[in-house]
Amino acid sequence: MVDKGHEKLSIVQQCILLNISRSGFYYEHCGENNRNLEIMQAIDKIHTDYPFYGFRRIRNELRKFHFFVSKKLVIYYQTN
Repeated sequence: MVDKGHEKLSIVQQCILLNISRSGFYYEHCGENNRNLEIMQAIDKIHTDYPFYGFRRIRNELRKFHFFVSKKLVIYYQTN
């Protein structure tokens, strides 16, 4: 939507007109790293096998897969 080579409107002015932040325009998503993907897959497997487990039991099960993570990480991945 933003034209970097526009003759009359700068990127700042275009962002203002489109009601987006400049930092949002320049942001490039870097994706997830391999460790996080492995943790998410393990959480999915545990949750599929034991849907009644809460975050504490899931965290304990992750330790069996040698993922030593905090409860905050488990809660974050469960909600996303």
